Amino acid sequence: MENNSLNNEWQRPINILYYSIFAGIFNYHFMASTMLYGEYFKDYFPVFSDIYDKCYWILLGLSIFTVIVLFKGVKPKIFPIAILAVALLYDHFRDITTMRSLSIFLMLIICSKEKSYKVIGVISLISGWGWVISSAVACKMGLIPDIVFGNRHSLGSIYMTDLACHFLTLMMVTCIIRKGKLKIWEYAGAFALLAVNILLMKAKVGFLCLFILMAGTLYYQYVLPHNQIGIGIKRNYKKMCFFAILILVPLMIYLTATYTTDPNVLYNKVGALDTIKSRLMLGRKAMDQYPITFWGTYIPERGNGGNTTGVVTDYFFLDISYVRVLFKEGIVIFALVIILFVKLQKVLADCKCIYLMFVVFVFLLDCSIEHHILEIGYDILPYLLFCNVFTKEDTVALTKQVQTSGNILTCYKC
Repeated sequence: MENNSLNNEWQRPINILYYSIFAGIFNYHFMASTMLYGEYFKDYFPVFSDIYDKCYWILLGLSIFTVIVLFKGVKPKIFPIAILAVALLYDHFRDITTMRSLSIFLMLIICSKEKSYKVIGVISLISGWGWVISSAVACKMGLIPDIVFGNRHSLGSIYMTDLACHFLTLMMVTCIIRKGKLKIWEYAGAFALLAVNILLMKAKVGFLCLFILMAGTLYYQYVLPHNQIGIGIKRNYKKMCFFAILILVPLMIYLTATYTTDPNVLYNKVGALDTIKSRLMLGRKAMDQYPITFWGTYIPERGNGGNTTGVVTDYFFLDISYVRVLFKEGIVIFALVIILFVKLQKVLADCKCIYLMFVVFVFLLDCSIEHHILEIGYDILPYLLFCNVFTKEDTVALTKQVQTSGNILTCYKC
């Protein structure tokens, strides 16, 4: 009893410290994806950098503490130690001077051990929607530029594809907090976002992935509980989710390396695939011009994000996450990303979290074309690897459900 009391005494301030740092870092990165950052906060850039640097050192200490104290036994410590080692080596060997966002991202994952994903999710939802709405309002009031490319609007965000990814991220968080069982008004909100996308933004990939997420959630909530699914189908479903990144990564790298202007190739024949075609083309250009190294190569990019005067004529940006990480972050980080998501899906499969596996799959599909797999404001799924997704009350309710129904496909365990 004394040990439990002592643990509670230091766990509470540690949790508060972690959630506070996460809130600050998440808000900074989300803010940086809006024109508010460039228009109103540019005088505070040095202050932001100083705070960011201090958070790095606090998180480093918190990561070491977490590995030593919260991970029990030798074997569970191996992977978090490896993540921390890669983060520190990345900072040491990388020649490019940038903010330590990647290292902070990795340390936030380690420090999420025994933290509540529900708290992390609520922080993300409040912060994310706060910035999206305030940015859109400021844009409509004329306080910040209205970014328009042709007839495509970004509603105050740097670029419409980024905003579409924010929509997807925030809906994924909502789905996880609700355990795959959304309220009617939340479905209405999701389909409103789809309407905004298709009518104004026209971000095809973001629209498709959000649609798949909502369709899968509707099936999980309203169809699956009334249907017994065979063991073979269940096993194949888990394999599909588990091997998703192991299939998508080589597939996208292969398509990039073999990109051709041959008019008979599918992506050149179908107009709806122009987005994929252009991103494969730019990835092939990077392969022709830049080397692949252990810790990444500097690649000067010119994107439309933040541009208020018109479309960039010499656009060059690596949007495919897997290609981007391989070139810009290097082989070591590339390997860590693959291991991270494979391990995450294995943990979810072992816990029979079939819905969470689906959410991760949708995100990995989105990252086949979008570049946000390692960005704090877009990807908080890896925290699921170590944090507490459910409360004790959830576990008790789930146990009763398993005992009464016997159908693990309708259960949501972690």
